[in-house]
Amino acid sequence: GFHPIIAVLIDNKEEISNTVYSGSVRYSDTTFPASSKNVDVYCLFSNQPTLPFRIRIPSKNLTSPTLNGPQTYRFANLVINWGDPDLIVIVEPA
Repeated sequence: GFHPIIAVLIDNKEEISNTVYSGSVRYSDTTFPASSKNVDVYCLFSNQPTLPFRIRIPSKNLTSPTLNGPQTYRFANLVINWGDPDLIVIVEPA
């Protein structure tokens, strides 16, 4: 199956540590002031072979190119404003 393990770093600080695939949403314990941030999403897979995947942040209408294998993808200079909807990071099959 498709079982990605992801960690989310914001401005080079790990804010959400490695997840275990569960289908549920995990939130950061930290809130962030309105500003521009680099959001790095590190992804690996618990099962081989890895499958092509994409990373999406729906509330910002952002999608990575198709990726494959363990790697980090950066959404650079992501503007976060007060009142924005949640920044939910989704890793899905490409």
